[in-house]
Amino acid sequence: MVVTDSDMSFQRPSRTESRTASASGSQEQPINSEIPPSRSPVRLRDRRASEALIHLSLKTLAAGFAVLALGFPSAPVHGEARPAEAQTHAAVEYALGFRALEQGRDGSSWRWIGAEAVIRLSNTHRDMLLTIKGVVPAGLPQPSTISLSFNGVPLDQLVGVRGAVLKKYEIPASRQGTATSSRLRITSSQTFVPHEIDPQSPDRRRLGFAVVDVTWERH
Repeated sequence: MVVTDSDMSFQRPSRTESRTASASGSQEQPINSEIPPSRSPVRLRDRRASEALIHLSLKTLAAGFAVLALGFPSAPVHGEARPAEAQTHAAVEYALGFRALEQGRDGSSWRWIGAEAVIRLSNTHRDMLLTIKGVVPAGLPQPSTISLSFNGVPLDQLVGVRGAVLKKYEIPASRQGTATSSRLRITSSQTFVPHEIDPQSPDRRRLGFAVVDVTWERH
């Protein structure tokens, strides 16, 4: 059951071109093995290029969260997590389809996915609250559809997403099954290549959705 739904967006003129990737259905599909794991290195030039595309959306995300009194966690510096963060995120594994963690000059951080990615969440055998924060770059010519599934069963479909996203879901213990972890699959209907948008950009990665934060907490 969705308990919170905040979708803040803005637009700015763009001459961009995008390529569309099909959203996944209700059944789990294999992840493209060519997608680098989350520990893949990101060159400084590429990081700055993608940062330029997402920076404005992240600032809007932070401002919106502040207005709603929902907070916006500042990123740990050089991987140094605060004790509370380490405890909260211990059960969250960015397993497949994620690029390396990137950090903006203002301290914000995010992980890019392409068309799809999988997060593993520890099975706590308790009712849990899943929170997802992310951004679809507002400069793309059309909004995206972000699809979510939990252990192979559709969880939500966010249609017409542009800009910042905040979603919360109550996940009962029974839905986590008997395995040691659950799989949260995120699929983006639209992907783009920064170099194709701006030929001066050295970033040739295919990107779809920037995951700012995922938390998995007792409900």
